[in-house]
Amino acid sequence: MKIISYAQNYEDVLLNRLFPDRPGGFYIDVGACHPVFHSVTKLYYERGWQGVNIEPIPSMYELLAHDRPRDVNLHMGLSNLEGNLTFYEVPSAVGFSTFSQAYAESVQRNWGYEFEKLSIPVTTLARVCEQYAGQTIDFLKIEALHHEREVLEGGTGAATGRGSS
Repeated sequence: MKIISYAQNYEDVLLNRLFPDRPGGFYIDVGACHPVFHSVTKLYYERGWQGVNIEPIPSMYELLAHDRPRDVNLHMGLSNLEGNLTFYEVPSAVGFSTFSQAYAESVQRNWGYEFEKLSIPVTTLARVCEQYAGQTIDFLKIEALHHEREVLEGGTGAATGRGSS
């Protein structure tokens, strides 16, 4: 069977080795971004899977909400705490957007991209699982440019680390 890969590095094809032709499943996609372009979950959505897409970029969230009506689409970020964090969006290259101030400054310094600061609500991975994952999570994808550690720390249910910025 031929597979169309939507993911940047064929992650969806690699996952297909674990879930070949499985018609239903559940995923959580942290930093989902675009519903098709570079999407690890698009192939599975087409197969009838459902999941939770977490996306802090307003324009990308709108695309997800439109393209993925079966999914739960959340316009927020994940961290190791609940509240609001500063999000550094790079409108001309959304793939560089991040919650990490140091990374945003590096992107600006090294590539010349300008970013917009947004106050974005964040919750924890543990809270998302409590609220939306009433079944086995078949896979979890995290794309949080220099904020992955905080996302994983929030999976324990314990709020650790820094406060709101």
